[in-house]
Amino acid sequence: NDRKIATSHKPPRNDGKPDTPLYENHYKNMNYNHTAFIIGLSAMVLMGFGCSKKQTNATPSPDAPVNNAYLPPVPTPETDEAKNLRELREAIEAFGSVKSFRAKLSVTNANGTTNGSIEIQKPNRFHGTISAEGAKETEVIGVERSLYIKADEKTWIPVKSPEFSKTVTDAFQSSVSGNTALSGNLFPEGTVVSKNPGVAGACDEYVTKIEQDGTSTELTVCVSKGLPQYIEATSPVGSFRTDYTDYNEVFTIERPTIPKEFR
Repeated sequence: NDRKIATSHKPPRNDGKPDTPLYENHYKNMNYNHTAFIIGLSAMVLMGFGCSKKQTNATPSPDAPVNNAYLPPVPTPETDEAKNLRELREAIEAFGSVKSFRAKLSVTNANGTTNGSIEIQKPNRFHGTISAEGAKETEVIGVERSLYIKADEKTWIPVKSPEFSKTVTDAFQSSVSGNTALSGNLFPEGTVVSKNPGVAGACDEYVTKIEQDGTSTELTVCVSKGLPQYIEATSPVGSFRTDYTDYNEVFTIERPTIPKEFR
């Protein structure tokens, strides 16, 4: 009972032997929520950085202070593949939280090429145009479940069928908002993602393959400042590309004025 656990207030030894370093109070006062900081500090200690030159590997004497310090285990280093997948998922999550954006879309398949542009104002407003080869450009506005089509240069008419309106608004928003292409469910653990950093100095490309409904699709998502700048997908049935701009810009999409005869 005469022996007591040493504290930082114990007077220095006078027998010429080095004191054993004490980490107990240092770790006791540390905020364990700052995991990254702790891991970094632990790595420094384990590798010898910042350690006192007086440290030796000599066996301490029976009277040496007891060291009860806890060093967190060193985590397994993150592989490049895991890091790429994590960064892609983080970009998807950030994309889902934006309030507004503009996008341009190009789809190519057996029927030709279709181009479109859209403004999205979340949660339920969009204004877009779409044009297919050999067809007149169509301009639409969607507000909640109501859909409006521009009949000529000045006249807007409402779509009377609720089912058709819902189908078109859902499809139009999904096609460029990334709800399909950027679904976290498409990237389970183990998905192989390669990274091409600094493409044209603009963004980092993340490239992967998706297997869905028996079809293999190669997907490229180029990310800058944590958000997708464009998405490209190629499959046996065709390809598409969507370019995104004006994230979180302030703009308003209103219902168009409808002539009395069409109300």
